[in-house]
Amino acid sequence: MTQNTQHTSSEATSSVRMLIVGEGQFILDGQVIPVAAGSSVHQAAIAHIASQASGVVQVTAVDDGGTQQLQVGPDGTVTSVGTAPVPPAAESRATAPATTPTAQDTPQDHPARTPYTDRKTDTPVQQSIAAVAPEEVPQSRAERRASVTFLPGADEAFSGMTTPTKVGGWHGFLQSIGLEKRAEGPTPEQITERAELRAISQHWAGPRTITMVNPKGGASKTPTAVLLAAMFARWGGAGCLAWDNNETRGTMGWRTEEGPHEAHVRDLLASADELMRPEARAADLAAFVHHQTEDKFDVLRSNPHSIAPEERLTTSDFDALHRVASRYYRLIFIDSGNDESAANWLRMIEHTDQLVVATTTRPDHAEAARLVLDDLRKQGDAAAQLADDAVVVVAHADQDEAPSAEYLARFEALARAAAPIPYDPGMRAAHLRLDGLRPDTQVAWRHAAAMVADGLGQQRAHTA
Repeated sequence: MTQNTQHTSSEATSSVRMLIVGEGQFILDGQVIPVAAGSSVHQAAIAHIASQASGVVQVTAVDDGGTQQLQVGPDGTVTSVGTAPVPPAAESRATAPATTPTAQDTPQDHPARTPYTDRKTDTPVQQSIAAVAPEEVPQSRAERRASVTFLPGADEAFSGMTTPTKVGGWHGFLQSIGLEKRAEGPTPEQITERAELRAISQHWAGPRTITMVNPKGGASKTPTAVLLAAMFARWGGAGCLAWDNNETRGTMGWRTEEGPHEAHVRDLLASADELMRPEARAADLAAFVHHQTEDKFDVLRSNPHSIAPEERLTTSDFDALHRVASRYYRLIFIDSGNDESAANWLRMIEHTDQLVVATTTRPDHAEAARLVLDDLRKQGDAAAQLADDAVVVVAHADQDEAPSAEYLARFEALARAAAPIPYDPGMRAAHLRLDGLRPDTQVAWRHAAAMVADGLGQQRAHTA
């Protein structure tokens, strides 16, 4: 493959092509093209484009490192034109415009919040408005002596890293052929990525229950539960459970990998007492949950068969299941049903440490999300605190929709944070997998997971 740093205007340029690079494959103008194991996906993509070119091809190239504008010649010559304009999917992840919402949109007691804040430092990782430095209070000599240390704390050591990480994606590919200079230190994007992955990778003392709610069906509760569980399991390690707490027939079992059995929540409930005995082993749980071999978490399915009203889960049933889940898992992601009056729905809220409101950009889904926050806030006490500290995940329902900045601005006034998820055909796949999503979608889920992680530092008091 040859390289070039300039492209003369005398060369004919063919139509623009859209290239998205993923794990083991690339997508060219909507066509998925697999790449042999061990081969460079970026090099394979360039070679494929060159083999079809009759002249210089203008390429908009996307991967998890960002978007690049390239020119590819028939002989494999690559020219870096520079960073491309922010595409709609990326634009939707940007901070909402710094305009003040109208009075009816922003209650005085719930001002808009920054997208993600590290609670250890109370400092936003990404912030569009510079924070005002607090006035320094002089320390006494004794206080200064007590604070002296020559060892960096964990946060200081982490934030002080200056060695650039290995650069992947288009930046790494262009550096490897000499079209980009290697960075002297980590880029702002890499610093943000490190901070978010570090937040997601934390282990907290005691189990945490993260609940997905929206009373409307099809509002993306199941994808949100599955993909958040995948993100935390991939980066934080084992001990993550995705639980379908639907009062009737849920869909999580249909959209995730099936284990060597067909067990569901009723089977686990029948064995709950045995699993709580001192001699019970963690491996015994494998007979009841379905391990996701790629994304490293387990799934507890709802009953896939039609059930009579008297067979629905009761409050005591939910408590028994949650005791088992809390004994064997550190993070429990619950996909709720659509009936807010169901006993298992109400009890689920009482066990929740972090509320996640899932919605799409459809107005009826968004309105249902607003109403469930409003209803919880009216209950006061713990339920109101859950609503105040909620994270709203806003998924694009259609690829032709405009960026969701308006939705984000409104939800940031109603909850702690709001995270946009771009439209992705992988979200509609039969089986949900992180690697089945486009790179920019995976980054969006990482942002959302970091927002959720920021609310897990303090375990809430729950009803026994």
